[in-house]
Amino acid sequence: MAGFRSPGPFLVRLCLQDDRRLAARKRRLFSELSDEEVTAMEAAVREAMGGG
Repeated sequence: MAGFRSPGPFLVRLCLQDDRRLAARKRRLFSELSDEEVTAMEAAVREAMGGG
């Protein structure tokens, strides 16, 4: 995919700053992602960091 840039590392860093969730005010930075995708990424961060 030309032009695709993974939000992964940046999104993870932001989640770790706010109790393993993406703060609502930061959500706009990832407008290309659906709510379901953001929720899944938050869950993956919590699981990886031992927050279930």
